[in-house]
Amino acid sequence: MNIEAITKTIKLIERMPAERMYMRDFATGDTHVSATCETAACVGGWAVAANPPIHFYSYQQAMLESFQVTGHIAGSIIYMFDVSGNKKTFENLVRTVVPNVNTNNSILSIFDELPAEMRKRAMIIMLQELVVTGEVDWLGAVANAISEVRQATE
Repeated sequence: MNIEAITKTIKLIERMPAERMYMRDFATGDTHVSATCETAACVGGWAVAANPPIHFYSYQQAMLESFQVTGHIAGSIIYMFDVSGNKKTFENLVRTVVPNVNTNNSILSIFDELPAEMRKRAMIIMLQELVVTGEVDWLGAVANAISEVRQATE
């Protein structure tokens, strides 16, 4: 695992406005996405913006190369795979902040319904935990982000 590349990505995300932290837009090819102008919407896009690849094929391939992680880890980061098996738990967690979240949506869209600062903190926490544990834990990252942002606003 390339900790330097992950750390560069964390630092870039920390500098970006929270309102630019989306997951669904990237995965579905909607707005906000561009590796060259640092407006990418998801963690995969920010990783590419922070660590520009020599040849760009896909965000997942670029993350594999820059982060030096497995395909499973890269996919888990970009598509939030690790929470798909726990969708109900994830929905219930998001519902503590967004009571009327649309549960018919994908995990990525449900994540995007969180307030911007929570999304940003969740991305940072997930990457920090990746460095420490070598694993992706979106559910834990979102729970911690919700807690941190709530405590900061009380």
